[in-house]
Amino acid sequence: MPLKIRTKLTVAFVGIILFMISIVGVIAYYNQKALFNSLHRVEYAFTEREYFSDIRIAVEKTVMAANDYLITGDQKEREPFDRAASEAERLFREIPYEKVCKRCHPVVEGIVDRFYAIKGKEMVEEMKSIKELSDSFAGIRSKGEEIFALDRPLGSAAGVKLMEEMDALYHAETGRILMGYRGTIRGRVAEAIAAAQGVM
Repeated sequence: MPLKIRTKLTVAFVGIILFMISIVGVIAYYNQKALFNSLHRVEYAFTEREYFSDIRIAVEKTVMAANDYLITGDQKEREPFDRAASEAERLFREIPYEKVCKRCHPVVEGIVDRFYAIKGKEMVEEMKSIKELSDSFAGIRSKGEEIFALDRPLGSAAGVKLMEEMDALYHAETGRILMGYRGTIRGRVAEAIAAAQGVM
């Protein structure tokens, strides 16, 4: 039985509408996926920035506690020194990728994996920076331990020499690495935000 013109037009109209809806759905799906990826790149970049900021603060607190001991001669400064040094060492063992992915859904872990498969060279540089920071900090902690081993730190020439060596380690090595990496992270944050804004 032949279809009426009205039925043919209705079927054609519905077909066109379904086709258009499917095209819009596919476009929406890919846009949503791209936005999701970009937003997680932004989250990772900010987490990475927070991570290196936490390292900087822990290292500075370690140096300051040893310096305070030389100024005051008070053994109570030992506790902040140990606490800050332990925090720095914990941070050296915890890379930002793990910090982000502890909160992530498995899909997000895959996105971060894919992002760093592309950015593998940067990940190697990051791990190298963390290793350099860790090695430099070991020297800082060692000098701090020597400072706290002094019986009479007030006015001690040995204490002044140890503090100068500790400051030199901090400023020449640790500070240089942190400041250099700070610029790298700023670039990554800006890149991630630009990518996310491009999707939106």
